[in-house]
Amino acid sequence: MDKLLKNLIIPMIITFVIIIAFVTLNTLLLKNKSEKAKLWPIRIVFFLLVALEIAKIFYLIGRDGAFYPNRYPIVFCSMVMYAYPLFCFKQNRFSDVAKGFSIIPSILAFVMFASIQWKYNMSIMQVHSYIYHGAMLAVAIYLLTAKLYKFEFKKFYGQFLAVGGYILIASCISLLIGGSISVFAPGDPYLGFLYNVSGFGVGICIMLIAVFVAYFAVYGIIELCSRRGKKKIEKTINNEENVERLQNV
Repeated sequence: MDKLLKNLIIPMIITFVIIIAFVTLNTLLLKNKSEKAKLWPIRIVFFLLVALEIAKIFYLIGRDGAFYPNRYPIVFCSMVMYAYPLFCFKQNRFSDVAKGFSIIPSILAFVMFASIQWKYNMSIMQVHSYIYHGAMLAVAIYLLTAKLYKFEFKKFYGQFLAVGGYILIASCISLLIGGSISVFAPGDPYLGFLYNVSGFGVGICIMLIAVFVAYFAVYGIIELCSRRGKKKIEKTINNEENVERLQNV
């Protein structure tokens, strides 16, 4: 229990307090600002993540005396570093896809990270991980609370292509250089078993199908809930209008 308290419970409480403060303050303070102004907090987080990634590389080289293949920043949790610049500096045709790419995968990455942290004693690298993954989750939530991204069913296909493409490319690079650096690799604590049981080709196909089904389901459920919500609002408005008409007769 002592290990769980020190390695997970206390750090998680601190992390969530900071996340809540970040999301709440930025959402309220920038509520009536332009979209460009609302993106400033994400720009700051982007530079923070880049600085953390560079610091990690130099720290590990100094600690281990060498640079190993699994240190390349193409792991599943590094993906937002490539997504944020596509929308937080200048809008383009890929901006909306990049925003969506920064939400569900970031939430999933944080959950995956949190699920194994109780095993590791707190250290510089663990503090680094809490800051890194906490920042990802904070941005994911902020994109929704600041209304910078809207879930629509028609967007699920683009989101699947973005996430699926990233996983495929990262996994191929991992295979070529012989480092377990992606979410789908021999030494991965979550999906390594799929690689080891089925091999790369079959395993990656299974994984991409699973991603497609998951995104279809998530965007489909959100779309259905949204439509039901709109119908209830329309029904309420119609009822109020009918009441007013009857009162005026």
